Amino acid sequence: MPTSLYLAAALLLFVSHAVPSWPGVRPALVARLGRPGFMALHSVLSLAALTLFVVAYRDVDATGFVFTPAGWAHPLAVALMPVAFVLIAARLSTRAGEPLSPHEPAGIYRVTRFPGSL
Repeated sequence: MPTSLYLAAALLLFVSHAVPSWPGVRPALVARLGRPGFMALHSVLSLAALTLFVVAYRDVDATGFVFTPAGWAHPLAVALMPVAFVLIAARLSTRAGEPLSPHEPAGIYRVTRFPGSL
């Protein structure tokens, strides 16, 4: 039972974030509830889904690993982490500007439009 509750909680957490992303759903909810109402409802439902997920996770009997990374994954993660920190620092220290602006992108935005996500 705990494993099925955990899977149901994971599905609920996914659905609570996927449904508002579907085309037309978010604008319809914002029109009906107003932006503050939508944000409050989405926050409460997301927090409830996350809480259920954490509680269900604690109750699952984990007898083995779901995923075991390859031997080379740890050194690769350690090697790429400084790159990630530089991209985040560049993202936070450079203004993005407007996408349709006639000015050329500056700083890290000359390399990528979304350095934080990269």
